[in-house]
Amino acid sequence: MRRLVLPSLLAALAVSGCKEPPPDSLVQATPLRLGGDGGFVRPNLGDGGSSEFVLDAADPDSLYRAGQEAFLAGDSAKAAEHFKASLRLKPSPKTWHALGDALMTQGRFGEAAEAFEDAVTLEPTKRMSWQRRARCLLNAGRPNEALEPLRKAVELKPDDPAGVRDLADGLVEAKKDAEAIELLAKATAMDASGAAKDWKLVGELYARGERWPQAVAPLKESAKLHPDPGIYSELADAQVRSGDLDGALASFEEAARLDPKDPLAPETIGELKLKKGDVAGARTAFEASLAIKARSYPHLALGRLDFKEAKKDGAKAHLDKALDLVAKALETPQPPTALANKDEDTTKLEVREIAGYAAEIGSFEASEKLLLVLAEEEDTKKDATLFLELAKVRQSKKDAKGVKEACEKVKALLPAKDKTACPPKG
Repeated sequence: MRRLVLPSLLAALAVSGCKEPPPDSLVQATPLRLGGDGGFVRPNLGDGGSSEFVLDAADPDSLYRAGQEAFLAGDSAKAAEHFKASLRLKPSPKTWHALGDALMTQGRFGEAAEAFEDAVTLEPTKRMSWQRRARCLLNAGRPNEALEPLRKAVELKPDDPAGVRDLADGLVEAKKDAEAIELLAKATAMDASGAAKDWKLVGELYARGERWPQAVAPLKESAKLHPDPGIYSELADAQVRSGDLDGALASFEEAARLDPKDPLAPETIGELKLKKGDVAGARTAFEASLAIKARSYPHLALGRLDFKEAKKDGAKAHLDKALDLVAKALETPQPPTALANKDEDTTKLEVREIAGYAAEIGSFEASEKLLLVLAEEEDTKKDATLFLELAKVRQSKKDAKGVKEACEKVKALLPAKDKTACPPKG
């Protein structure tokens, strides 16, 4: 199967920056779901705010207010200076918290975490300071240290499902998946409104551990509560890996229905139908994918079907169209041999498959050109099997010199103990 691998959760679950991106896809990002404002409240002057503020550098409260004013004006560096000056005169939990917010806004997460630690040392019941400390530790790449403040926040308000979910997200960062799954189930029972995302993350955690059968049920629950093409694609992935092709086919069909402009769903439906022996259904699905967007892989698949049915003209026509799309993917100001990763519609794997198909139908020149493109790529130029394929193609072309060069490359890349027939026989 192709294109059935979930994106890397290790990267997808990373926390970046202070601001929380919209949590519309947990596989793209799962930041801590910490709420609340910055902790700054404009003081009540008793006169409707009409009095002109005059800083008194000897008064910690005056310095604290100056820090608030600077922060609200967008100058977090100046705010931090005022808060530090205030703290030198009189340490207080609200000022330590305010300093932490100012430092966090500047991306100085390690320093901010220390400020919030000082805040909770003076006021252990200040839940928001525990939460802010956790966020900073996560952003500083210290997830295991973030667990203590997250647990403390839950301890201070155990009936808050948001706090339980924050702790679960921290456990995900710390790769403590079993405990995270347990907490997400608890959060779902506490607050059904967030259940779709909870079940989605549970399914993705099982997937991260390659526990595919266990991933299916929570992903189904998520899809039932909040149907969208993404969750159905994830569910289908888990079903394929669990061996349930019928279930996967139904899930991909639902994904295609929900997003009729996505060419990948019908393409994958075509692959599944081929596996089930439904050649006519597969052809229809690949053609539906091409009707949405011209891409190289459906042309490759249709060309192979034509070739098996002895439709030589159709097989060659699809190869030519696939080659045209590969050529467009290679159009870049970079060195002409570089296969641009920017074109997600033509992957290196597909280029290699097209090269193999070209050789199958006797288009050896096209096959050789594609293999030579891959031979210049950083992650494939040391692949001995690639040069073995190149040797086979050159052998078919009766290019003895070219075969020898390719075989020398194969032998140089393989360990001495690994003996591979090159040039290949037959």
